[in-house]
Amino acid sequence: MWEEPVTTLKDISNFVAAYPGRKIGIVLTTSKLTPGDLAKALSGSDYTVFFLASANSAKYLATLGPARTVDVSDNFRSEARNKDYSGEEWLGNNHTSWSAAGRRGFSDFTMLPGTYKDGGGPVGAVAVHLTYALGSDLWIQHFISTTDGQTDPQATKFEEVLRDIHRQRVVTPSRYELSPGLASYETQRVSGSYTNLSGNKRQQVSHHIFTVAKHLGL
Repeated sequence: MWEEPVTTLKDISNFVAAYPGRKIGIVLTTSKLTPGDLAKALSGSDYTVFFLASANSAKYLATLGPARTVDVSDNFRSEARNKDYSGEEWLGNNHTSWSAAGRRGFSDFTMLPGTYKDGGGPVGAVAVHLTYALGSDLWIQHFISTTDGQTDPQATKFEEVLRDIHRQRVVTPSRYELSPGLASYETQRVSGSYTNLSGNKRQQVSHHIFTVAKHLGL
């Protein structure tokens, strides 16, 4: 249930009453509702409150309790063009900090942009974003093809990217978890038979989820 400007405490109370015994999720986009009033409206229900970055979760923690709250933060810095990515960047530490803070869970956007964009067309540079753990933090390394013309062969772009990934793995063999996604990239590098753009994204997401799960002990 979304807390929009037109949503009132009465709306929330009615929603809770309409679904007795059900688990309820409330997503706050602002801090307009007072903590006490919100707690009262949710009283007696099994609820979780999700806070977007535009809401101040610290304002509510003492009243609602950390065990019923989750911060939603998209830490992946999205660029307009693949060619604009470079190097390595900090991705977050929610996967290690949420439990110690007594929170109900944590948010994870993988390496997908937080905002959906309609449309598309021929790709310029091909990008592979690989997640890895460094201590208690997650980092992401961007591998971008040198060839970036929209009419250039896509196979050439994948060849360049997968070659760079292989070189990095030779230098830092323990950096990346041996996920199915990473294994697929290596198979493609050796065979010269590459996936398509949607398959490329799926493999990156698969590698990210595998890496986070590994460090959660799953």
